[in-house]
Amino acid sequence: MKDTVLIDERIYHLAKDYLPSRKITGVTAVLVEKYLNPLSLNPKPTTKEGHKNNMKLETHVTGNIGMYYACYKLSCMGWNVMPTARNARGIDIIAYNKSGTGFIGVQVKALSKRNPVPLGNSLDKIMGDYWLIINNVASEPNAFVMKPEEVKALAHRGEKNGNVSYWLQPTSYDTPEFKEAWHRIGHGHELA
Repeated sequence: MKDTVLIDERIYHLAKDYLPSRKITGVTAVLVEKYLNPLSLNPKPTTKEGHKNNMKLETHVTGNIGMYYACYKLSCMGWNVMPTARNARGIDIIAYNKSGTGFIGVQVKALSKRNPVPLGNSLDKIMGDYWLIINNVASEPNAFVMKPEEVKALAHRGEKNGNVSYWLQPTSYDTPEFKEAWHRIGHGHELA
């Protein structure tokens, strides 16, 4: 294990000195530090009194946890699930039933805690058959199962300096109607 760490440190130092000098577009010393420094990749966990590991996760890691948690839950319900390409526009998960005759598209929004869900500057991009909002992903995930029309109806519109943005407040999605309401999707062994 110690040899692996030494190799990682050598690669990091080589990359830190070499890559920025090559003037490759977008490669900076800051990016090399962020993505290749072994200490950045494996930070020591921090804790607060009475809490489990409270290490702040990067946005893409939070998104991955939420998506794979949703895949796990849907698989347990008998769906065959396929995550789509990350950060691509559109749905995050395609799931089909046991017989392959029914398909659903699922949009996943993952949050590190009970925060508003950002929806962007237009509600036209809300798609899929279901929306899964999963908060508190790193410790005890809570899932909220909604339909796109419910997300649109409950969206909050804000405007600042002429820029419009939409989001879903926690009080709108964190309700008994949506919380852990996986039954709204149904089971993959049932005909869709």
